[in-house]
Amino acid sequence: PSPAPPPLSPSGVSCLALQAEAGAGAWPITTTAAGRAVCGESDAGLGADGTAECSAAVGFAAAEALCAAAGARLCSVTELEEDVAAGTGCDLDLEYVWTATSCLANSDLPVVAAGSLAGKEAGKLPLCKAAAQAYPVRCCADVLESPPPSSPPPTAGATRA
Repeated sequence: PSPAPPPLSPSGVSCLALQAEAGAGAWPITTTAAGRAVCGESDAGLGADGTAECSAAVGFAAAEALCAAAGARLCSVTELEEDVAAGTGCDLDLEYVWTATSCLANSDLPVVAAGSLAGKEAGKLPLCKAAAQAYPVRCCADVLESPPPSSPPPTAGATRA
């Protein structure tokens, strides 16, 4: 069985919106082997106030927050191996970066992987790492056909917990 796809970008922001905000050439869209349209980036929109800036090596929680602040999420190992973010800057193609993938041996540990297929082919295989360790960041987002559905309003007489 194939692994479940990573969750959609947390804010429901589309690659098209990220491209429009960051400018030409940023957030390139790739169609994965599973047929999902995804974009990835290493610097455009990831700096302070949405500027183009390579991230410093940071812990896992900071990596997640950096991507979320841009309206994106961490890339999965599969997305990195399918070159979704390859060539997007910061010389991360051959470096380990944080991923949205959990460790199979211990789901409490996140995984780092090479920033591209070339990195994997150079021998940088995915590794389980403690969340406090520091690695650079590559972010991904999805091409959304329509806005994500909103929660239905509460029904009459319903109580909130």
